[in-house]
Amino acid sequence: VNQDAKKSDELIVQIYQAGLGLPDRDYYTKTDAESKAIQEAYLAHVKSTLVLAGQDEKSAAADAMAIMKLETELAKASKTRVEQRDPEANYHKMTIEELVKLTPSFDWKAYFSANGFPAITELVVSQPEFLKAVDKQIKSTPMPVLKAYAKWNLLNSYADYLSDDFVIQNFDFYGKTLTGAKEMKPRWKRALRETDA
Repeated sequence: VNQDAKKSDELIVQIYQAGLGLPDRDYYTKTDAESKAIQEAYLAHVKSTLVLAGQDEKSAAADAMAIMKLETELAKASKTRVEQRDPEANYHKMTIEELVKLTPSFDWKAYFSANGFPAITELVVSQPEFLKAVDKQIKSTPMPVLKAYAKWNLLNSYADYLSDDFVIQNFDFYGKTLTGAKEMKPRWKRALRETDA
């Protein structure tokens, strides 16, 4: 929920493209040596995290590949950072009925009701083409892959709050590999950062 960009005295539910474990679409679509190395490191990170969560090596490797494939398809449908800067191109106010028509494979009414917005009538969809691609992936992706993707996203979202092995694995990829950080901040600084946030 944020201010309506065309009526700033009102708040409105907004939907944005998302669902990628890497920072943006370019990390999936570029084919230079550095990008390929990051993609391989990400694949290994997903696999390692799934193993930490109790999966065997073989199934974790297969799920990591399937997750990477799904995220790559989502990345291809995502707008670039430059395209996201255009406020007009990223403002599409619609009713719930229009959203349901746009993405019939997702039960938006149940989703909003479960998240405390049962009476919502309209919202802003920033990237409708992305949602069409999501709908296509929901229809074409086997259920075990969707479940693995959901599991990965849950683990990835909460890795910093799980046991030390998850925290270290997460830092090794997102800290060292992506940002070049040499060492993790001490626990007290991380706790303070979370409290400030």
